[in-house]
Amino acid sequence: MMNASRALLNTPMNPFSQPFDGQVLSLGGSHWKGGLATGDCSQGNGSVSHIPSLLSMATRSHMDITTPPLPQVSAEVLRVAEHRHRRGLMYPQIYHILTKGEMKMPVCIEDECNSELPPASLLFRAARQYGYGVLFSLAETHRRLERLAMRKRAPLEVPPVIVKEWSSGKAKSALTPELVPALCFREWTCPNLRRLWLGRASEDRSRRTRAFLACLRSDCQPSSTQHRSPSICCSCAACSGMTLLG
Repeated sequence: MMNASRALLNTPMNPFSQPFDGQVLSLGGSHWKGGLATGDCSQGNGSVSHIPSLLSMATRSHMDITTPPLPQVSAEVLRVAEHRHRRGLMYPQIYHILTKGEMKMPVCIEDECNSELPPASLLFRAARQYGYGVLFSLAETHRRLERLAMRKRAPLEVPPVIVKEWSSGKAKSALTPELVPALCFREWTCPNLRRLWLGRASEDRSRRTRAFLACLRSDCQPSSTQHRSPSICCSCAACSGMTLLG
């Protein structure tokens, strides 16, 4: 009797504490091999249900929204944009905007307690809208279509330029983009992007500064900000989310 009790006490209660010898254990309908489940799990009604792997489960992708086609960008502008993009000489989102018409907003910290403060993606959206208009030379398109409408005596019809902005914030899902239209300046006809990027005259430098200030709705003169306060321009560019003009 005492020998049987000693044998019972020396037997380990946990079957996984013993070295694995290749045998398969069956616990509750699941087949375990070396502590890992390799089979099915039977329910109480006798049916067998498969346990799917996390990698095999389908995940929800982003919402695909169709937008109007983007305006055609000249091959020279795309070549310069790709060159600057590859060498890290330009804001990385610009090439993606020109080719895909999408803008991914960076993640930032927002105050949940202050309900009066708008989300960060909305603070400088107007500046980005004018920036989109500069990138796609919207002012030149307006001027060309106006002349065509006057010649044909037809109403002016300008196709919209829509950019998808991906962002997440207060009550905003990151899976759904916001459709943001591009805008052009009313008080000033901005040159096309090729002239702004590749122009080497002194007037072109002033136009680049003026276009940048116009995107921020600033009433400063380009001559007063071109050399005296470059740090202010850099700060405004960082806050607006993009540096479009060089």
